[in-house]
Amino acid sequence: MTAVLHQTPALFIWNVRSIPSRARNAAVVIISFLVVVLVFISVLSVSDGILRSETRPGTSQLAIVSGSHGPFDTSALNVVGQAPGIVQIDQKPALAAVDSGALVIRNWRPDMLGIASIITIDAKKAAIIPNFRVVAGRKMRPGFNEMMMGEGAVRIYPEYLAGRSVLWRNRKWNVVGVYSTGSLTRDSQFMVDLHQFQDATRAGNKFSEIYARIVSPAAITSFKNYIAGLPNLGATVKTMAEEDEEVGRQFRTILIVAVSVITSLMAAGAVFAALNVMYANVASRAAELALLRTLGFSRFPVLAAILSEAVLLAVAGGAMGILLAVLGLDGLEARTLMGGWLVSFRLAVTPLLILLALVLTLGMGFVGGLFPAIRAACLSPATALRDA
Repeated sequence: MTAVLHQTPALFIWNVRSIPSRARNAAVVIISFLVVVLVFISVLSVSDGILRSETRPGTSQLAIVSGSHGPFDTSALNVVGQAPGIVQIDQKPALAAVDSGALVIRNWRPDMLGIASIITIDAKKAAIIPNFRVVAGRKMRPGFNEMMMGEGAVRIYPEYLAGRSVLWRNRKWNVVGVYSTGSLTRDSQFMVDLHQFQDATRAGNKFSEIYARIVSPAAITSFKNYIAGLPNLGATVKTMAEEDEEVGRQFRTILIVAVSVITSLMAAGAVFAALNVMYANVASRAAELALLRTLGFSRFPVLAAILSEAVLLAVAGGAMGILLAVLGLDGLEARTLMGGWLVSFRLAVTPLLILLALVLTLGMGFVGGLFPAIRAACLSPATALRDA
């Protein structure tokens, strides 16, 4: 046992020092693992970017009441306003009627249509949306054909930044400001005053949802129970946090399936590349390994030296892939379709994602080096010297 403990680090150092003489083969392994890790992080950073955007403070305290049997009218606001747990502002319940629609932007670019989601809310009550703030320009005013853009919408449609106008519903809407809520889906929308929207769409006093700010997450249950006990209202309740999670869940599931398939195929290729390279290394160094065995080195130090080389090369490739991902992908702006709408978000390379990439790298390196290492350890000194 003492001999093994001395032999193992000695063979490890000897093997590492000899890697430069096999630089071409080592580069093949390193690049293979670099590509796998970079693709793995690239795809999952999309999911993490979405998750980071949709996890925001205050959303678990905003209840969204939706009609099960059609739109609401103003009487529904009075009914919902009697529910327990609603924040009171100036002795009035913190409620807001909300609607939404599709915004078709003609001639967005030459011969191109832009299709975006539009949210409508009373201009005086926009602050009921968690984390709502104006980051450029000003809020739209009641009674005017004015429009705001979310930060994400600005990145998608920079041509319509504050000061421009949009033709919609046969009216010219002036873009007067940019807002932010921290949500990729909501910040990729446009916003107009509810009453102007109702007038433009001839919806009368109808709207589809009611936003209610609740005093605490614990009060949501009693609020939901109260609404459920009003069959004439015909409404369902979910928090904004639940709605955000629902919007992102299906998209993240698709991404996870995609990364599983893509990574599995690429990882298999990288492992086979490592196997071929390590088998070639063992074959080319058969005489050296046989000499070591003849000098008294046991099988375990030989196995450990060859296996550690594969793992070391894998870690080198994985570390390079992680570094490239952190420098080139973290915070990078991207766009995709979610819920039928184009949304803008930023990729997120999180510590957990880096840890997963390292685990993947170590696993691939171990598998890629194990069998060549076993072959090297089991190599007969006499046979190897004869073949050499």
